[in-house]
Amino acid sequence: MPRAKRHVFISNRQDIFDAEEMFRSMAGERQLFLQDEADLKYYDDAELFELLNFEYISDVIKNWKQHGFLVEPQFAVHIDAGLTQDKCGIAVGRVMGLSAKSELRSYIHKTDDWRTVRGLKAPIIFMDGVIRIMPPPNDEIDLEKVQGLIFTMRNHGINIKWLSMDKFASPQLLQNVRKHKGIRTSYVSIDRTIEPYMDLKLSYREGRIIHPYHATLRHELNELILDREKGKVDHPDGGSKDIADAICGVAHLLTKLKETYAKSTVEIELDKLKAAEDLIKEDKSEDWVKALRSEEEKNRKHRAVTKHDRRREGRPAGSRSPRSSRGHRLRTRVV
Repeated sequence: MPRAKRHVFISNRQDIFDAEEMFRSMAGERQLFLQDEADLKYYDDAELFELLNFEYISDVIKNWKQHGFLVEPQFAVHIDAGLTQDKCGIAVGRVMGLSAKSELRSYIHKTDDWRTVRGLKAPIIFMDGVIRIMPPPNDEIDLEKVQGLIFTMRNHGINIKWLSMDKFASPQLLQNVRKHKGIRTSYVSIDRTIEPYMDLKLSYREGRIIHPYHATLRHELNELILDREKGKVDHPDGGSKDIADAICGVAHLLTKLKETYAKSTVEIELDKLKAAEDLIKEDKSEDWVKALRSEEEKNRKHRAVTKHDRRREGRPAGSRSPRSSRGHRLRTRVV
């Protein structure tokens, strides 16, 4: 049976609600940004910090060990500025850990199909903040102010390591950010291929994405349409997907760049992650953190035993067994 040319992209809306509820159970009703929308025209560079929620930064980001994060936060940012700069979506996210599933699915762009992969570790993505930047009346968004917001976040404890934009974005903005110590930039094309959105859809399906409630974001996600004729995920006529594009860019970037979660060795069973809601609601968050650290210790001992066994067999500690060296390797890159 031929596939429909256009259909709703995320058919199970409960997946979106679950991502919001998980965030709420871990961080409450707050997020990184104090406002859902903002017009940067009304903020001088020295006032951009007023958009940040410092209570959230202090409690959730700087106090990351108490919220189940086992490595110091390193953030990725995606800016969806669009061609006309009429609206701008910004998302900030990081990796919480790795999913502990025996089987995961991977989207293959060349064949437009899914492949089941065994032994693949996929990141659990935690979105700390999303915001929609609105243009001034009869004017365009000043991308220098957007750049200023990025630097303001960095100066107030948000360890931004990666920033991406669409290929149509301002090269000058990326160049200026690149010069800022420690921030790497790249182009992530959301509309050129459907691969980034397939990564996002899979993260929802497998429960590997956690983000705050944002009315416009929820509406955009619910209205997304997969147009196979155009080979892209789009919005209905008169709709938008600025913030959806932004979280899609972050999810794609964090998924494809293994260095974003290379330091995270803990494998989190997603069922246990959902069960953590009850612990947090009962103010037993320390129990949740202890469980994660116990899992980290178990993984560390397993790696030590595996390394010892390899040495006994006369193989280098970091080598693969002959059996595991065969098979296909999935090659991914940021587009």
